[in-house]
Amino acid sequence: MQTLSQIGEKKEGIIVDIDKSMSVFFRRRLCEIGLCFGTRVKVIKISGLKKSFLISFNDLTMTIQKEHANMIHVRQ
Repeated sequence: MQTLSQIGEKKEGIIVDIDKSMSVFFRRRLCEIGLCFGTRVKVIKISGLKKSFLISFNDLTMTIQKEHANMIHVRQ
């Protein structure tokens, strides 16, 4: 199993787990916008310093910091 930060640019995965070490507030917020178990997510672009990731899911596009991307586990 890989994390969102490991799957690479222009690759897709399905979320299978979100670390419990992530704050409850942030996990809840991600779920409210649709980024939760079973969601297909695509990494569109990785910043030059690999500190943020532009991702797309459910017709939404957003950036996420590497520390949070490391806590989202996906399968391809």
